[in-house]
Amino acid sequence: MTATCSVCDGALDGFDQAVCDSCERPFHLPRRTDADGIECGRVWVHDQWLTLVHACYRCLGEMPEKAASASRPSRRRYRRVR
Repeated sequence: MTATCSVCDGALDGFDQAVCDSCERPFHLPRRTDADGIECGRVWVHDQWLTLVHACYRCLGEMPEKAASASRPSRRRYRRVR
């Protein structure tokens, strides 16, 4: 049985995914910034506890815009320095 993303309902591959700390549902999240893939959430470092916090766009309130762009390949938000 294949797991599905809670934001875009796409199939999860088992590697580029995370579980939301708020709703405890899986979502697409590339593990590296240079990897192509769908982003259906965010991860950041908690200021007080210095732990990783995972949140899906549904819980962050960014569902409509991000769900619409989930079907398109994501663009890099940085410039590669060589």
